[in-house]
Amino acid sequence: HQVMNAMTDTIVPHTRQFPQGVVTTTLDQLVFEHGLPCPTCIKVDVDGLEPAIVHGATRVLADPRVRSVLIEFNLRDALHLQTIDRMTSAGFTKDDATHQKVQQKTTGGNAFIGNIIFNR
Repeated sequence: HQVMNAMTDTIVPHTRQFPQGVVTTTLDQLVFEHGLPCPTCIKVDVDGLEPAIVHGATRVLADPRVRSVLIEFNLRDALHLQTIDRMTSAGFTKDDATHQKVQQKTTGGNAFIGNIIFNR
C-alpha cells in the first residue's frame, strides 16, 4: 500500500494492479488548520514516504512541544539522507546509537533500512 508512486521492496517502480484512492493530509494541516493538538512524540514508518511526511510537518517539527521523533530511513536513498539533515537543521539531535545500528544492517532485504531516533 503506497501513496503516489508504487514501489517494490527493492525500490523499483511496479504496475498498480488495483489502485485505490485515499485522502491524505499533512501533519501541519492536522495541527494548524484542523486543530489537533501538537504531538510530543512522532513515529514515521510509511515505507518510502518518510521524506514527504517530514516535509509536510515543517511547522510541527519546529514546535518545541515535539520532543522526540522516530523515523524509518533507507540509508541508500538520497532523499532519506537529506531528511536526516533536515531533522538536525530543525533542532533535533540524532541518536547516534540508532543510526549506527541501521548502518550495520548490511545484508538481507532490509539492509541499511531501520529506525533512527531524534530528540530535542
